[in-house]
Amino acid sequence: MRGGKIVAAGAVGTRRAGEEVPVTLHDRFHIGSDTKAMTVLVAAQLVEQGKLRWDLTVAEVFPELAAGVDAGLRSFTLEQLLSHTSGVPGDDDSFDALLLRSFGQEGNLDELRHWLGKEWSPRPLASKARERPTYSSLGFVLAGATLERTTGKTWEELVTERVLAPLGLASAGFGPQATPGKVDAPLGHLVVDGRQKAFLAGPSGDNPLLIGPAGSVHLSILDFARAGRDGTPEKARGVQRS
Repeated sequence: MRGGKIVAAGAVGTRRAGEEVPVTLHDRFHIGSDTKAMTVLVAAQLVEQGKLRWDLTVAEVFPELAAGVDAGLRSFTLEQLLSHTSGVPGDDDSFDALLLRSFGQEGNLDELRHWLGKEWSPRPLASKARERPTYSSLGFVLAGATLERTTGKTWEELVTERVLAPLGLASAGFGPQATPGKVDAPLGHLVVDGRQKAFLAGPSGDNPLLIGPAGSVHLSILDFARAGRDGTPEKARGVQRS
Protein backbone atom coordinates (compact mmCIF):
# COMPACT_ATOMS: atom_id res chain seq x y z
CA MET A 1 0.00 0.00 0.00
CA ARG A 2 1.23 3.48 -0.85
CA GLY A 3 -0.80 6.62 -0.50
CA GLY A 4 -3.91 4.55 0.20
CA LYS A 5 -3.52 2.54 -3.00
CA ILE A 6 -2.43 -1.04 -3.67
CA VAL A 7 0.74 -0.71 -5.72
CA ALA A 8 1.91 -4.35 -5.62
CA ALA A 9 0.35 -7.68 -4.70
CA GLY A 10 1.44 -11.28 -4.90
CA ALA A 11 0.53 -14.73 -3.64
CA VAL A 12 3.12 -17.50 -3.50
CA GLY A 13 2.89 -21.17 -2.54
CA THR A 14 0.34 -23.96 -2.66
CA ARG A 15 -3.02 -24.45 -1.00
CA ARG A 16 -2.05 -27.85 0.34
CA ALA A 17 1.40 -29.20 1.18
CA GLY A 18 2.62 -31.77 -1.32
CA GLU A 19 0.13 -30.79 -4.03
CA GLU A 20 0.65 -28.42 -6.93
CA VAL A 21 -2.41 -26.29 -6.39
CA PRO A 22 -1.12 -22.70 -6.38
CA VAL A 23 -2.65 -20.00 -4.24
CA THR A 24 -4.04 -16.92 -5.98
CA LEU A 25 -4.59 -13.28 -5.12
CA HIS A 26 -8.28 -14.04 -4.66
CA ASP A 27 -7.87 -16.99 -2.29
CA ARG A 28 -9.37 -16.65 1.18
CA PHE A 29 -6.69 -16.64 3.89
CA HIS A 30 -7.27 -17.08 7.62
CA ILE A 31 -6.11 -13.83 9.27
CA GLY A 32 -6.19 -15.08 12.87
CA SER A 33 -5.72 -12.42 15.51
CA ASP A 34 -5.90 -9.60 12.98
CA THR A 35 -9.63 -10.18 13.50
CA LYS A 36 -9.19 -8.40 16.84
CA ALA A 37 -8.89 -5.07 15.00
CA MET A 38 -12.42 -5.57 13.65
CA THR A 39 -13.73 -6.18 17.17
CA VAL A 40 -12.10 -2.95 18.30
CA LEU A 41 -13.58 -1.08 15.34
CA VAL A 42 -17.11 -2.24 16.19
CA ALA A 43 -16.58 -1.24 19.83
CA ALA A 44 -15.33 2.20 18.76
CA GLN A 45 -18.43 2.76 16.62
CA LEU A 46 -20.72 1.80 19.50
CA VAL A 47 -18.84 4.09 21.89
CA GLU A 48 -19.08 6.93 19.40
CA GLN A 49 -22.83 6.35 19.09
CA GLY A 50 -23.27 6.46 22.86
CA LYS A 51 -24.26 2.79 23.14
CA LEU A 52 -21.10 1.78 25.02
CA ARG A 53 -18.43 3.39 27.19
CA TRP A 54 -14.73 2.58 27.25
CA ASP A 55 -14.91 2.47 31.06
CA LEU A 56 -17.91 0.10 31.08
CA THR A 57 -17.23 -2.70 33.57
CA VAL A 58 -18.06 -6.38 33.36
CA ALA A 59 -20.20 -6.04 36.50
CA GLU A 60 -22.37 -3.44 34.75
CA VAL A 61 -22.84 -5.56 31.65
CA PHE A 62 -23.31 -8.91 33.39
CA PRO A 63 -24.84 -8.18 36.82
CA GLU A 64 -25.95 -11.81 37.11
CA LEU A 65 -22.28 -12.85 37.22
CA ALA A 66 -20.98 -10.05 39.43
CA ALA A 67 -21.69 -11.64 42.82
CA GLY A 68 -19.63 -14.77 42.25
CA VAL A 69 -16.63 -13.40 40.41
CA ASP A 70 -13.19 -12.23 41.44
CA ALA A 71 -13.21 -8.63 42.67
CA GLY A 72 -10.74 -7.63 39.97
CA LEU A 73 -12.98 -9.10 37.30
CA ARG A 74 -15.92 -6.99 38.46
CA SER A 75 -13.99 -3.78 37.98
CA PHE A 76 -12.02 -4.14 34.77
CA THR A 77 -13.26 -2.25 31.73
CA LEU A 78 -13.98 -2.74 28.05
CA GLU A 79 -10.98 -0.59 27.16
CA GLN A 80 -8.72 -2.78 29.30
CA LEU A 81 -10.03 -5.95 27.65
CA LEU A 82 -9.35 -4.54 24.20
CA SER A 83 -5.84 -3.37 25.11
CA HIS A 84 -4.75 -6.61 26.86
CA THR A 85 -4.35 -4.77 30.19
CA SER A 86 -7.31 -6.16 32.15
CA GLY A 87 -5.33 -8.85 33.94
CA VAL A 88 -7.29 -11.63 32.21
CA PRO A 89 -4.93 -14.61 31.69
CA GLY A 90 -3.41 -15.45 28.35
CA ASP A 91 -4.30 -18.49 26.28
CA ASP A 92 -3.37 -21.13 28.87
CA ASP A 93 -4.37 -24.76 29.44
CA SER A 94 -7.49 -23.82 31.43
CA PHE A 95 -8.73 -21.72 28.51
CA ASP A 96 -8.11 -24.61 26.12
CA ALA A 97 -10.02 -26.94 28.45
CA LEU A 98 -13.02 -24.61 28.44
CA LEU A 99 -12.96 -24.47 24.65
CA LEU A 100 -13.09 -28.26 24.50
CA ARG A 101 -16.04 -28.29 26.90
CA SER A 102 -17.85 -25.70 24.80
CA PHE A 103 -18.38 -28.22 22.00
CA GLY A 104 -20.82 -30.04 24.27
CA GLN A 105 -22.88 -26.94 25.05
CA GLU A 106 -26.09 -25.92 23.31
CA GLY A 107 -26.97 -22.45 22.12
CA ASN A 108 -26.04 -19.73 19.66
CA LEU A 109 -22.52 -18.35 19.69
CA ASP A 110 -23.52 -15.38 21.85
CA GLU A 111 -24.93 -17.80 24.43
CA LEU A 112 -21.75 -19.88 24.31
CA ARG A 113 -19.61 -16.77 24.89
CA HIS A 114 -21.74 -15.90 27.90
CA TRP A 115 -21.31 -19.49 29.09
CA LEU A 116 -17.55 -19.19 28.69
CA GLY A 117 -17.51 -16.01 30.77
CA LYS A 118 -19.64 -17.63 33.46
CA GLU A 119 -17.44 -20.73 33.66
CA TRP A 120 -14.24 -18.74 33.78
CA SER A 121 -15.40 -15.89 36.05
CA PRO A 122 -14.78 -17.49 39.49
CA ARG A 123 -11.07 -17.82 38.69
CA PRO A 124 -8.55 -15.20 39.80
CA LEU A 125 -6.98 -12.75 37.39
CA ALA A 126 -3.40 -13.23 36.27
CA SER A 127 -2.54 -9.74 37.51
CA LYS A 128 -4.15 -6.49 38.56
CA ALA A 129 -5.55 -4.34 35.78
CA ARG A 130 -2.83 -2.32 34.05
CA GLU A 131 -0.14 -3.98 36.17
CA ARG A 132 1.34 -5.61 33.08
CA PRO A 133 0.08 -6.38 29.57
CA THR A 134 -0.97 -9.98 28.96
CA TYR A 135 -1.97 -11.00 25.45
CA SER A 136 -5.35 -12.66 25.90
CA SER A 137 -7.77 -14.10 23.36
CA LEU A 138 -10.09 -14.82 26.29
CA GLY A 139 -10.20 -11.09 26.99
CA PHE A 140 -11.41 -10.45 23.45
CA VAL A 141 -14.08 -13.14 23.77
CA LEU A 142 -15.33 -11.35 26.90
CA ALA A 143 -15.24 -8.05 24.99
CA GLY A 144 -17.24 -9.66 22.18
CA ALA A 145 -19.77 -10.92 24.72
CA THR A 146 -20.05 -7.36 26.03
CA LEU A 147 -20.86 -6.08 22.54
CA GLU A 148 -23.45 -8.84 22.15
CA ARG A 149 -25.17 -8.19 25.47
CA THR A 150 -25.28 -4.44 24.77
CA THR A 151 -26.70 -4.69 21.23
CA GLY A 152 -28.73 -7.91 21.31
CA LYS A 153 -26.85 -9.14 18.22
CA THR A 154 -24.14 -11.74 17.79
CA TRP A 155 -20.58 -10.59 17.22
CA GLU A 156 -20.76 -12.08 13.72
CA GLU A 157 -23.83 -9.97 12.90
CA LEU A 158 -22.13 -6.84 14.21
CA VAL A 159 -18.92 -7.39 12.22
CA THR A 160 -20.87 -8.22 9.06
CA GLU A 161 -23.14 -5.17 9.36
CA ARG A 162 -20.52 -2.68 10.55
CA VAL A 163 -17.27 -3.79 8.91
CA LEU A 164 -17.48 -6.42 6.16
CA ALA A 165 -20.55 -5.13 4.30
CA PRO A 166 -19.82 -1.37 4.52
CA LEU A 167 -16.25 -1.89 3.32
CA GLY A 168 -17.33 -4.22 0.51
CA LEU A 169 -15.14 -7.14 1.64
CA ALA A 170 -16.89 -9.71 -0.54
CA SER A 171 -14.42 -12.53 0.14
CA ALA A 172 -14.66 -12.25 3.93
CA GLY A 173 -16.30 -14.81 6.17
CA PHE A 174 -15.95 -16.67 9.46
CA GLY A 175 -14.37 -20.01 10.28
CA PRO A 176 -12.58 -22.38 7.89
CA GLN A 177 -11.75 -20.64 4.63
CA ALA A 178 -12.01 -23.77 2.47
CA THR A 179 -15.34 -25.17 1.30
CA PRO A 180 -16.07 -28.64 2.72
CA GLY A 181 -14.92 -31.24 0.19
CA LYS A 182 -12.81 -28.78 -1.78
CA VAL A 183 -9.30 -27.40 -1.65
CA ASP A 184 -10.45 -24.00 -2.86
CA ALA A 185 -8.44 -22.00 -0.31
CA PRO A 186 -5.15 -22.40 1.55
CA LEU A 187 -5.53 -25.07 4.24
CA GLY A 188 -4.12 -24.98 7.73
CA HIS A 189 -1.37 -27.48 8.52
CA LEU A 190 0.23 -29.12 11.53
CA VAL A 191 3.36 -31.24 11.73
CA VAL A 192 2.29 -34.70 12.93
CA ASP A 193 4.92 -37.44 13.29
CA GLY A 194 7.32 -35.34 11.28
CA ARG A 195 4.95 -34.84 8.36
CA GLN A 196 2.75 -31.91 7.40
CA LYS A 197 -0.93 -32.73 7.86
CA ALA A 198 -3.49 -30.55 6.07
CA PHE A 199 -6.79 -29.82 7.78
CA LEU A 200 -9.81 -29.73 5.51
CA ALA A 201 -12.82 -27.63 6.51
CA GLY A 202 -14.20 -28.89 9.81
CA PRO A 203 -13.79 -28.50 13.59
CA SER A 204 -9.99 -28.70 13.31
CA GLY A 205 -9.81 -26.50 10.22
CA ASP A 206 -9.77 -23.23 12.14
CA ASN A 207 -10.08 -21.69 15.58
CA PRO A 208 -13.34 -22.61 17.38
CA LEU A 209 -16.06 -20.18 16.26
CA LEU A 210 -16.67 -19.45 19.92
CA ILE A 211 -13.55 -17.29 19.98
CA GLY A 212 -14.56 -15.37 16.86
CA PRO A 213 -13.90 -11.91 18.38
CA ALA A 214 -10.28 -12.99 18.88
CA GLY A 215 -9.63 -14.61 15.51
CA SER A 216 -12.04 -16.28 13.09
CA VAL A 217 -12.17 -14.05 9.99
CA HIS A 218 -10.86 -15.06 6.57
CA LEU A 219 -10.60 -12.98 3.39
CA SER A 220 -8.43 -12.44 0.34
CA ILE A 221 -5.20 -10.48 0.66
CA LEU A 222 -6.66 -7.81 -1.64
CA ASP A 223 -9.68 -7.39 0.62
CA PHE A 224 -7.34 -7.44 3.63
CA ALA A 225 -5.44 -4.52 2.11
CA ARG A 226 -8.72 -2.67 1.51
CA ALA A 227 -9.75 -3.30 5.11
CA GLY A 228 -6.51 -1.77 6.31
CA ARG A 229 -6.99 1.22 4.03
CA ASP A 230 -10.69 1.83 4.65
CA GLY A 231 -11.27 0.27 8.06
CA THR A 232 -11.06 3.51 10.02
CA PRO A 233 -13.91 4.66 12.26
CA GLU A 234 -14.50 7.58 9.88
CA LYS A 235 -14.83 5.44 6.74
CA ALA A 236 -16.91 2.69 8.33
CA ARG A 237 -19.05 5.19 10.19
CA GLY A 238 -19.83 7.11 7.03
CA VAL A 239 -21.12 4.05 5.24
CA GLN A 240 -22.98 2.81 8.33
CA ARG A 241 -24.89 6.06 8.74
CA SER A 242 -25.85 6.26 5.08
